[in-house]
Amino acid sequence: MDMFDDLFNSFFGDGSKYSFYNDDLMDLISRLEAIVGQHYHNHQKRGGFYFRYPVRIKRDDTEYECKGRIPDLQSDELESVRYVTGANELHIGVALYYVLRFLEQRYQGEINFADLEQKYHMGYYDSEDDD
Repeated sequence: MDMFDDLFNSFFGDGSKYSFYNDDLMDLISRLEAIVGQHYHNHQKRGGFYFRYPVRIKRDDTEYECKGRIPDLQSDELESVRYVTGANELHIGVALYYVLRFLEQRYQGEINFADLEQKYHMGYYDSEDDD
């Protein structure tokens, strides 16, 4: 077992790693990552400023750096989605997955992000394009 399996099992105990993967959910995680990535702050410059921190992703055995939203995120790429800051890495893709699962578990099935995303992409909700 790797550290992600250990963390997942400590939260949920059901052993079903990334059990609610689907394309719509990967789109949601990609959009959430873009929001997080836009909130890096450099306070060393006068007045400070926010900027889009590049996210790294491994796709087809090649390492990419994205400064926008990750296009067409696939479930098998989720563990590679991360911010690299010196010797440290934040695995933001997996972290966001765990946040969504935590919320589903906390509210005992009243929230199902996979179903909500499917409805969203089918046009069930009236909303402006959020790209």
